[in-house]
Amino acid sequence: GHEIVAFLDTLLPLCQQALYSKNGSVSHAGETALLYLAQVDPVRVAPPMIDFGLRALDISSVNLAHQAPSALSALTRLFQPALRQCPTMVLSRLPEMLRLSLAGIDSNDQNKTMRTLIFYRNLVMWLPVGGALNIAPDDIETKGTVQIGEGLMDQRNSIVGSTSYKDALASLPESSILAQTNAAMLDAEIDFDTVMEEAMLAMSDWSLAFLDRVYELLRATGEQEKLGKGHSGYAATHGSMDIAITKNVSRIMKETLTYFFSSMDTETYRSALRSVSKFMEEETLPFAVKDASLLCQAVCMTRFDLKDSSVDASPGLDALVPILTEDLEHRSTKSAIYRLRCLAGAVRYAGSSVLKHR
Repeated sequence: GHEIVAFLDTLLPLCQQALYSKNGSVSHAGETALLYLAQVDPVRVAPPMIDFGLRALDISSVNLAHQAPSALSALTRLFQPALRQCPTMVLSRLPEMLRLSLAGIDSNDQNKTMRTLIFYRNLVMWLPVGGALNIAPDDIETKGTVQIGEGLMDQRNSIVGSTSYKDALASLPESSILAQTNAAMLDAEIDFDTVMEEAMLAMSDWSLAFLDRVYELLRATGEQEKLGKGHSGYAATHGSMDIAITKNVSRIMKETLTYFFSSMDTETYRSALRSVSKFMEEETLPFAVKDASLLCQAVCMTRFDLKDSSVDASPGLDALVPILTEDLEHRSTKSAIYRLRCLAGAVRYAGSSVLKHR
């Protein structure tokens, strides 16, 4: 136990410094090392590191503003091990995580936008967006998860729970990262159901704010493309690096939106669908047609009935088809092509619902 505490106490500050290095390779190595160290004792390692990341995201911390992209990557790495081992700690911090990270979606900073989208992708893969966890009555023991193997963490838990490990922690100075999560914080009684309910309410509110940020990204994409066009109609200022980054952002946005809408409960989905429908009805952005098509594709994906998985429906397609096909023959060529490409995205994974719109 003493050796492990000494090992963690020595390496965690080094990881923290590496994480916020200006060198990308060093920063990535810090992220990876932090992930591995967090697996040893996520209950004590994750909280102080997450709190430090949240301070870096706060816009009032001017001296930490340059650390925001690295902080987002650290939150992405720590989220899963922390959620599995101490869910109440993560869920109690979730509203603040969502509030502070929204500013990361910035059309002027593709690196920060990409890291924010990756964090959100990881988030919605593990947590529902609005509503409570649906656990079948006969599945209370595993809580809806698939369990592989038995007692895989017993060896680690036996070390972390040993007397020598706890004695070594007690002897650490107050400045140590491991000492920041004290026994009183670990023993505090927190009602899981209450924390979960507050977290899901925050997720539901965040979902609409996140969509507003996505719309801003699409509008900014259109404006940048207009400004970057030469007389020949091709972008004059975009280098190969810009194109590669833009493609990567589009790919991650597609994955994030897919998981985002798939994780929604029915009520939250209805609110999100109204928001997307309003956006598609009021705005035409020919220069951002690819990402707009991805948005339509995600919101129109098939949704199955929880009681009968053989019944599929696409409320998104039912809402968007009238909007995208309205008065199409009287629109300009650019506007018509924009709507047809959005429609092509909408029908892609809409299942059998496409048949009634033939």
